[in-house]
Amino acid sequence: MKIWKKRIGWTAAFVCVCYWCLFTAWSDSYMVPYLLTALLGVWTWAKRDRSALPERRERIGASVCGAVLSLAVALANYSLFFGSGGSTFQKLHTCLKLVLVLAGGFLLFREIFLAVGVYVGRQTKTVSAMRAPRGDKWILFGGWAVLLVIYGVVFYTSMYPGNTSTDSSWQIEQIMTGVYSNHHPYYHTQLIRLCMMIGMKLSGGDMNCGVACYSLFSMTLLSLCFAYVAYTAYQITRSKGLVFVTLAWYALMPFHIAYSVSMWKDVPFGAAVTFFVVAIYRYLAFGTEKKLWDAVVAAVAAVGICLLRSNGWMVFAATVVLFGILFGKKHWKFLLIFIAILGGTYILKHPVLEKLNVVQPDTIEALSIPTQQISRVIKVGNELTSEQRALLENVVDVSKIPEYFTPGISDPIKDLVRASGNQSYIVEHKGEFLKLYVQLGLKYPYSYLFGWIDQTKGYWNGGYNYWRWYLDTQGNNFGIVRQPGSETVKHLVEEYFWFFEISPLLQAFLSIGLHSWLAFAGAYGAWVKRDRRALLVAAVPILVVLSLLAATPVYAEFRYAYSLFCAMPFLLTVCLTPREETGA
Repeated sequence: MKIWKKRIGWTAAFVCVCYWCLFTAWSDSYMVPYLLTALLGVWTWAKRDRSALPERRERIGASVCGAVLSLAVALANYSLFFGSGGSTFQKLHTCLKLVLVLAGGFLLFREIFLAVGVYVGRQTKTVSAMRAPRGDKWILFGGWAVLLVIYGVVFYTSMYPGNTSTDSSWQIEQIMTGVYSNHHPYYHTQLIRLCMMIGMKLSGGDMNCGVACYSLFSMTLLSLCFAYVAYTAYQITRSKGLVFVTLAWYALMPFHIAYSVSMWKDVPFGAAVTFFVVAIYRYLAFGTEKKLWDAVVAAVAAVGICLLRSNGWMVFAATVVLFGILFGKKHWKFLLIFIAILGGTYILKHPVLEKLNVVQPDTIEALSIPTQQISRVIKVGNELTSEQRALLENVVDVSKIPEYFTPGISDPIKDLVRASGNQSYIVEHKGEFLKLYVQLGLKYPYSYLFGWIDQTKGYWNGGYNYWRWYLDTQGNNFGIVRQPGSETVKHLVEEYFWFFEISPLLQAFLSIGLHSWLAFAGAYGAWVKRDRRALLVAAVPILVVLSLLAATPVYAEFRYAYSLFCAMPFLLTVCLTPREETGA
């Protein structure tokens, strides 16, 4: 009887997994992340030793993680569940599809997480603290030099004076006019100003040289950050192969190459996040070796996190809370330093900028998600009461919303609100707008849910074909023009970038959602090992992604999640290395 039960269970699991694979083949996201999940899930199931079950704690954790990611895939592909008609048969068919997809995804993801738990849970010894070995500085400085040369060669031959977009041009315009806005962080604009002043001073006022000076700073910062990762990973694992793979990741991925000379706030922010997680891990893990330097790097990076992106302050605030929970009792002095950084950067972002007459982002900029949800309610033809419509008419032309609404991108609706010129009304009547938001959400929950999914799914599901980089100097009237050292090399570099975008296998390296899954797996590995240091490392990039789920204006903006890609090699190193090697 038990044999028959097992056979029935295996058959049901096989059907669910097969249906999940067929279902995801119709998704509008990249297929490769789903295919990798299916292959890895089946492989880990086949290899699992069923005579030695993982601990109950690990099984429960794997089940929770499997359920979360399975639900994420189902939600992101909600449109595949609905056909025409609303008959009882149609509803039953939809429910059956939902059950099969949820079950199939759960089984695959759970097997992968169980395998992660078994792998990282191996333990032969426990070391309370690691000592950073001496004589390894050649990795830090050698890696820095190698990456700087690679980025520099591509920069000179293909991308001089750097990559600028309309956002970059707006910041340069602020520098030229002296009229500043914090829409793009003021302190990043001042960093651009400093670099451009140096470059233009040395070149007699050449704007191209000014932009190139910023590009040199950006290349130097990123290459040092990435070498710092490789250096620390080697001290943890003593693996030269890992150093090679880590440096290759940073040297060959097209986004690192392009972003090393892109005038975007997201690049130094990504470096700040990475410097922070590496430095704080070193401070907590290494015994007595130069803790002061690690503390200084962590503190400076923390300031960068708070000032270089609008969501950075909230991300760091959440990080401080987590640090307090995990390490506050033992490292209370460091916790006080972090709290002081939060207070100091808040003053820099608000009272100081107010004194400097720097304009803060407008009200609607922070309301992308609610704006899209309410707009979706109107777009699909749901009814508003006369009072609700009248309230909205004070800040937007409601009749134009169906025409302007774009799932996944809030800018068209935000611009429609800006056209009314009455955003102050939102602030003055915020209680009424909050009431409206709640009322519509309760009445039309599916519109709200689908609106949120379409606005955020690029950060937590598969991968989507949305632009990732500019390889030009666009949108400027300052005489900034592309001046490649070699047209031939420039063409080859552009082909290299293009190949990553069209190749199904290489697209996996560009998938934000897949890397979010990897970070999630890393956090699970740290949890299994009971390694609080690794858990903190995984948490910071995850918090960046979570902050996007609350306020992102674009559903899959790669640069918004760039810090995840910067920190990924170190995250996987400390989270997925068996604990006898990390000393957890």
